[in-house]
Amino acid sequence: MQSARFMNRRGFLGSTLGGLAGLALAGVAQAQSGPVIKIAASRNAAAPVWNLANVSERFGFRVEMSVLFTYAEQARAAQTGQTSSATCGIDTMATVADQGIPNLRYIAADQYGGQNLVMRAGVEAATWSGLEGKTIGVVPGTWARVLFLIAAKEGGADIGKIKLTNVSVGATAQEALRRGNVDGVVLFTPQCDQLVAAGIGHYPPKLDIGASSLGSANSGLLATTELLSDKPLATNFMRAYLASMQEVQDVAVFTRLVTNLTG
Repeated sequence: MQSARFMNRRGFLGSTLGGLAGLALAGVAQAQSGPVIKIAASRNAAAPVWNLANVSERFGFRVEMSVLFTYAEQARAAQTGQTSSATCGIDTMATVADQGIPNLRYIAADQYGGQNLVMRAGVEAATWSGLEGKTIGVVPGTWARVLFLIAAKEGGADIGKIKLTNVSVGATAQEALRRGNVDGVVLFTPQCDQLVAAGIGHYPPKLDIGASSLGSANSGLLATTELLSDKPLATNFMRAYLASMQEVQDVAVFTRLVTNLTG
């Protein structure tokens, strides 16, 4: 399994509001025990964010998580006021700026690593140019796809000779790799790790997409201007986030949290 360091994942506004139907209307609510901050995130990653529920009451607020799969859905939830925070991709804020969205701010990095190239068992590639002529499955619009292309180009591959095919996260990518429809896939944790753990694929030791000039940054955290206008609450939110980040660096805490989230 590739290591993930917690200090710091796309199409953004093209998603619909269909996935938001189960969310409450206010991003910051009030409860008897104090304010409740609602955060949109998927179960795939963002361990420091999910762990906030275990530390937030020490800082005077509670957390409610709204499970949405894509970063686009998560950012839309915050944009429309249905949550007050959301996990996001590294490239999300470029889209926010391009679209002129006034009420979202990038406030923290979330994690590094956790995304990579997995080659099918029995298929080897010792260099990036060794991928030329091979078929690689990528998930459209993801930062992992961007990192892969940059790493391959910087590593000396002619990316025009790598056969890219679109796959979706989960069973589709797994079956494509298992059946030999692709020679490799570019995914993010836990999907890439599950492929390796199941013996379907392996990490090529010399081909790390995080070693590109863009670095291995994976995701970040958004907040609404409404949340940030409450200075005491925003400050306590960040204090809790830092405490959560410290906690999940403990391997036992991280393992327990991720196991509970992803099974």
